[in-house]
Amino acid sequence: MGKSERVREVLTSPLTASELERRAAEGWHPVAVEWERMVESAEDWRPPVQEVPYGLRVAADHKHLEEDPEEIEIMLGILEGIVEDRSMSRIADELNKRGFRMRTDEAWTQSGVFELLPRLIDSSPRLFKRDEWIERRRKLRHAAV
Repeated sequence: MGKSERVREVLTSPLTASELERRAAEGWHPVAVEWERMVESAEDWRPPVQEVPYGLRVAADHKHLEEDPEEIEIMLGILEGIVEDRSMSRIADELNKRGFRMRTDEAWTQSGVFELLPRLIDSSPRLFKRDEWIERRRKLRHAAV
């Protein structure tokens, strides 16, 4: 099977149907579209919004991210529940009993816990090195004996 070729072009005029047809006849197909527009004033400009990864928050200087202790505690609680083979609904119930809320200020649900799994996978190398996790893991081993 052959390799694909990609070309990125900046458009200087609107893309026409005939240009799309010509490219398609040459074997090309679009893979992405990026839109841009000019704004009238600085008040109209808004920076792109990107959600802060779970377990982090914007630092007081508004220039970097730092750990959010409550969200880290929630992530460690979820990891503990997973290690103990608890259901997502039971993990959610335990988080609610401890007074934790989701970022939306709603009670934890099993789907809320499930949706955090990719972030837990991403963060687990750092979480597993934390003193809090090492101590929890030690207690889990003793409880299993």
